[in-house]
Amino acid sequence: MVDYCLDTNIIIEFFKGDEEIIKKINALFEKDRLFINSISLCEIYRGIYLYSKDKRLKKELDDVKSLLCFATFVTLDFDSSEEFGRLSYELKKKGKPTQEADLMIASICKTNNLVLVTKDKKHFKNLGIKVEDW
Repeated sequence: MVDYCLDTNIIIEFFKGDEEIIKKINALFEKDRLFINSISLCEIYRGIYLYSKDKRLKKELDDVKSLLCFATFVTLDFDSSEEFGRLSYELKKKGKPTQEADLMIASICKTNNLVLVTKDKKHFKNLGIKVEDW
């Protein structure tokens, strides 16, 4: 069994109806565990509130809640917060800073031993986490 964490862009494609993403996520339910992290959830909600038409807002909020029924919610805790600080320091020392949201997601995945599923594998390169590019 593998523990997968969905990045924001995968969740967005799922809600847009991307058949390949939907098929892959449905396959995960059969044999693996699915996680959604708090940072991606914040990004999803921000997008819904900023860009949804009033008529669609409630449906999109309900869609997110229904997906959460099938996934385990994982958030920044003490260990992942410390990992975030350590990674930030290491990347700054190397002159390779990255977006803070991506660094938080990577820290959550690393400390919880989760495989991150994303469409932006390059954002998570050299952060010490397992990544699958869908």
